[in-house]
Amino acid sequence: MNFDPSNPDLARELAGLMLRLRKLGRFPENHDQYKHRQMHFLFSLSKLMRPGQQGVKASDLSNNMHITRGGISQMINEMETAGLIERISDPTDRRVVLITTTENGKKQMDEAFAFMQKNLAEIISFLGEEDSRHLIRILNRIIPYLADRKISPPPNPITSHGANH
Repeated sequence: MNFDPSNPDLARELAGLMLRLRKLGRFPENHDQYKHRQMHFLFSLSKLMRPGQQGVKASDLSNNMHITRGGISQMINEMETAGLIERISDPTDRRVVLITTTENGKKQMDEAFAFMQKNLAEIISFLGEEDSRHLIRILNRIIPYLADRKISPPPNPITSHGANH
């Protein structure tokens, strides 16, 4: 089914709702412990950790989070300074540095997870099971669509019309 350009109100309403949802989806600004980037990092680190594993290589985090090696290195430095993670030597290969969470990092992650669980429970309670399942179905349909799309930026008026006009 294609979008009917004669009905711009539908696109305007959807765009407005998505913008409002994006603004609401953030952790409260006054909760310093719930910085989105940090929580995403900690959750990714936790997801990659296997039972008995001492830590995770920075390259594995970089691949998992789709962040460049330089970007992940900067995040590791920030997270280490904040006392949320630490670097340790791999016991099987001293040349390899592993990243692991500190007790403070685990505490922060547990608090963020509890915060997220509480909010999700409230949303499900508000929507009810049927509407929650519809929302899940729609999100499962739209996320791959958005992930696979290549959105082109609008044309640059200077380069598309020429600089000498």
